[in-house]
Amino acid sequence: MHWHYAHGRANNIVGGFKARDMPQSIGNSSVISFDVTTRQEASLIVLALAESVSMRMREKQLSGNVISLSFRDINFEGRQHQRRYPQALTTVNEIHRGALQLLDELWHEEIPLRQFGLRMSMLEQRTTYQYSLLAEIDKFESAEEAVFKLRKRYGKNSVFRASFLGSRVKPMIGHSFHDEEETIPVFAQSLVVSHR
Repeated sequence: MHWHYAHGRANNIVGGFKARDMPQSIGNSSVISFDVTTRQEASLIVLALAESVSMRMREKQLSGNVISLSFRDINFEGRQHQRRYPQALTTVNEIHRGALQLLDELWHEEIPLRQFGLRMSMLEQRTTYQYSLLAEIDKFESAEEAVFKLRKRYGKNSVFRASFLGSRVKPMIGHSFHDEEETIPVFAQSLVVSHR
């Protein structure tokens, strides 16, 4: 019997491929090329990571209930904190807001930071979403979907928030859209999306 398997002569029916299992978490981390000393710089880095994580979750039609933020300072000492939310988070604003709360609890600008990581876990399919009465998610969801489609078509840096203009932080840090080589048309480079 083993001889038949080894020589490709098995009589078994070839089964179909199983759908890929849902990932346990989606996240990105990055070593920053400069010392992060202010909350404003740290907020932009967390925003760039939130953009990347949100885009990857949107690519896979997922949302997550747990935000994890980690960072290392210039002495390579690290800290990590996470928080679970009752409703699944999808939008960049939700993820960024949650990650900033974690940052404020962990870091008080006492020592410069060099590495940041943001991860979403307890992932679920985005087919259903329970909206809170107080959430402003609905008005940003359609805008983020449009930005997602533009980035997918013209490259991840084709549309970005105005808060990144003039800063040392890239608008999106980490993997997104399979990190394809991007060619951005001239007209797409001038698009800037900004909302608070």
